[in-house]
Amino acid sequence: MPPPADALQIYLGHRDAAWGVVGVARGDGAYDDGGQLAFEAGGTANSALPHTVTHAALTELAHILSARRAAPITLRATTQLAAAAVGVDTTDGSLELYPLIRRLRDSLSPQARCSISESAPHSHFPWADRALTIATICKPGRHWGTVSAAQGALPAAVAPTPDSCAVCLEDFEDMLPSGSLASRAVTGLYACSHATCRRCDHALQRMHPARCPMCRAPRTVWIPPRP
Repeated sequence: MPPPADALQIYLGHRDAAWGVVGVARGDGAYDDGGQLAFEAGGTANSALPHTVTHAALTELAHILSARRAAPITLRATTQLAAAAVGVDTTDGSLELYPLIRRLRDSLSPQARCSISESAPHSHFPWADRALTIATICKPGRHWGTVSAAQGALPAAVAPTPDSCAVCLEDFEDMLPSGSLASRAVTGLYACSHATCRRCDHALQRMHPARCPMCRAPRTVWIPPRP
């Protein structure tokens, strides 16, 4: 069953101490290929511990949602961050996140639902890839998007380069991964900095051996097919 029309799918990503948050509206609640970007932000936590990164991301998320109309939300994160968010991560201090989740849920509205599910990057979840990419460009000590004053005091992150696909040579429709196959593929697929669009990357992954089409660097991340 698709989510309500006003529901938000919110993807959390992290790279060491940096985090990324992406809000998607009008998605299907599965892969959200046809969803629309509602907001995005990124910043840096005080340490790379999962509960610390998640706490920083959720604090900024509460700041973002406070300016929006209340709506049901689903937090979609890696297994590590999802475990930290519900307080079952084994790292000391993770249990402090459960009250934060409750405050976040209660701040929405009595009718709004707040659920948590796993949606890892490199698994054909384009918006999870976007959250990871935002975290990557925010590392170390930078911010992305609309954030609080504390995070905004950090230098602004810069979008990744280049701005065109190394295979089809077309300009990226979006410099970060999105539901569009013409957007930039997630960073870190090869042992180099070259990039392709999502459409071309699907074809490249089926080649053997899978190497960067520009410099022949080996592929380092494989994306399994959708079930």
